[in-house]
Amino acid sequence: MARAGCWMISWGIESGDPDMLRRMRKGTTLNAIEQAVRKAEEDEWKRTDPEARQRAEETVAMLSAEIDKLAAKAEKAEARGDQQAANKAQDSIATYQTWLDQAKATLADFTR
Repeated sequence: MARAGCWMISWGIESGDPDMLRRMRKGTTLNAIEQAVRKAEEDEWKRTDPEARQRAEETVAMLSAEIDKLAAKAEKAEARGDQQAANKAQDSIATYQTWLDQAKATLADFTR
């Protein structure tokens, strides 16, 4: 929901009395309501956890640095005419780029 731009959830719980919920024919139980609220709180914590955000930032930085190293390695290999080494480095860059894209998407979840 955060990716879609949702920044707040308001809960409209008519009653905390299980008998009243049953009489109102809400089709839910107090336990189900409690679980839904608890899950929303846990999800919000995961999204705003400062330690997890720091790990995500560090992962993005590490993957970016590795891509830079591999690009330099590929460049040097091409300069010396070692196309096999250059291709291997380019393949590694593609793999790391996929991981980096995923890490950036995870990091973006912390900013919403």
